[in-house]
Amino acid sequence: MPLEMRVLADSLFNDTPRGILYSLINAARIEVTGVAIRLAQFAVMGSFFMWLVRQQKLAVNPLASVQKISAKEGRGYRRALSVQEIEKLLSAVPTRRATVYLMAMYTGLRRHELNELLWGDFHLDGPELFVLLPDTVTKNSKRARMGIRPELAAALRQMRPTEAGPGDLALFGKVPNMDTYYRDLTAAGIPGVDTEGRRMDFHALRKTFGTLLQSSGASSPRR
Repeated sequence: MPLEMRVLADSLFNDTPRGILYSLINAARIEVTGVAIRLAQFAVMGSFFMWLVRQQKLAVNPLASVQKISAKEGRGYRRALSVQEIEKLLSAVPTRRATVYLMAMYTGLRRHELNELLWGDFHLDGPELFVLLPDTVTKNSKRARMGIRPELAAALRQMRPTEAGPGDLALFGKVPNMDTYYRDLTAAGIPGVDTEGRRMDFHALRKTFGTLLQSSGASSPRR
């Protein structure tokens, strides 16, 4: 804290612990840009007012009746895409990226998990359509089979090179980086952060997967 601010703090209450006043002034100088910062300011000011009450310099703590807000509530937690937004996103991007987004929304796999999949993990041509998840993806470190929808299987078959072998990476290098992802959202008319502060980052596609499962009445697979 600048020297002039320290002098001001000392001049306010000579017998006030300097740490409290310095923290209070620093908190007041922070631009309020998020809930976490507001909570920090609230905690510092609350400590200051409580000290004033104990020192009989203030009758009551003016913040005592203020309800503390939830950090999660305003932090900008993720939201799921609506069905209409899914359609808009898939229609606004090239076919290959649309397939990757569809894969993320239909399986709930994370970016690095998508990048680890081999063409040999996919079973796209038989009566049962599924992807065999590697042990690096599942929670119990055992391979697990996850069914995939016919439209996703068809898109993957179309994307699979004719010369692809079972040991070749299927999606590595095809999962878009975040700059491309946010450009795709913009092209689809989907805000990266909505009016309630909820984020639409890539991990939100995993949340979309969970929402789709709930709406269908299915249970989320454990992995």
